[in-house]
Amino acid sequence: MKNLEMRTLLGCLLINFILSGLLHAELTVDIAVDVNGQEATGGGQPIAIVPFGQQTGMTPPTENLAKIIANDLYSSGRFSPLPASNMPENPFQVEQIHFASWQNIKIPHLVIGRINSNGTSGYTIEFQLFDVFQNIQLVGLSYKATPQGLRQVAHQISDVIYQTLTGERGVFSTQVAYVTFRRDGRNAYKLYVADTDGAN
Repeated sequence: MKNLEMRTLLGCLLINFILSGLLHAELTVDIAVDVNGQEATGGGQPIAIVPFGQQTGMTPPTENLAKIIANDLYSSGRFSPLPASNMPENPFQVEQIHFASWQNIKIPHLVIGRINSNGTSGYTIEFQLFDVFQNIQLVGLSYKATPQGLRQVAHQISDVIYQTLTGERGVFSTQVAYVTFRRDGRNAYKLYVADTDGAN
């Protein structure tokens, strides 16, 4: 009876935590379907997230933003990011893009970005999303982040890209809460909060 009461109390606390601290978080499960309405066996909309350019002489950041963004989009089941080794070029400024090169390999959307150091205060991160076949920019934003906040910025960029291309709100920058139970003589419960990709 005591264990049941404890579990009920912990369940209530967890629900309260999620509702108060993660009010805007949403959990969705998307199953990709093909044109015939059958469940897709793999693949998604092709997209290229080019490795972000870096300011000359700056200390390289500890996070690979392009890789995090690619992993986010891939995990949604809606996108199929192009491996960096298959990219025809690595632009990080719009004037460096040769759209024909991406059109030739049938990549409809391209993401480029830049990371600049702000000294001891952190970084400025810029990104742009392009429609390759129309040769136009769909969205471009700038963020400021501490070294510890780079991963969160990458998730925020993923959200923007996802919403721009699907019309649906991205949830990559939200967090997931879960409880673990360990039998060590004290029957200890622990509450964990992590990014949607399991990091932090």
